[in-house]
Amino acid sequence: MIVIGVLGLIILVGLTYSVVADGYSEISIKGEPTYELMDRDTVGVNTFSRYLINITFVNTGTADSEELTVDFTDEEGFPFAQTFSVNMGEEKIVTFNWSTLLFKNQNLIFKYNPKNLDSPWYQYNSGTKSLTLKMTGEETGGSIPGFEIFAIIFALIISTIYFRKKKKL
Repeated sequence: MIVIGVLGLIILVGLTYSVVADGYSEISIKGEPTYELMDRDTVGVNTFSRYLINITFVNTGTADSEELTVDFTDEEGFPFAQTFSVNMGEEKIVTFNWSTLLFKNQNLIFKYNPKNLDSPWYQYNSGTKSLTLKMTGEETGGSIPGFEIFAIIFALIISTIYFRKKKKL
């Protein structure tokens, strides 16, 4: 029993030494993903919106990263993926050129992990980040379209009633 415990401790120390000696990468997403509307085209009854989406990855570890994959699937069901690596101490911007037919706010969830599926996934080489794209014309809050005309008509009716009553007095 003691032999197994000592053997386990030796293996653990050896693995720890190997990781420290070789260094490690520590990948994370810096800030929030950003997006920019590049153009909007109408073909027939369909309107296509094209966006550039940028995600900044940073490696704060002591070694270059292995190849990683970042991917997302949009609400129309189309998958997008890119492979990249990040050198020690470097920031890398991964850009997606994304088009959509939907003219509504969309929530995109980006996942990153090692490209080699046999590599272990842990908090320093994999993760997720979400981005809500707010489409032009669908801002949150504001007023109900056409509601202003009802407010104006209501104000005119009230002022007419008020002035008629005042005129009778």
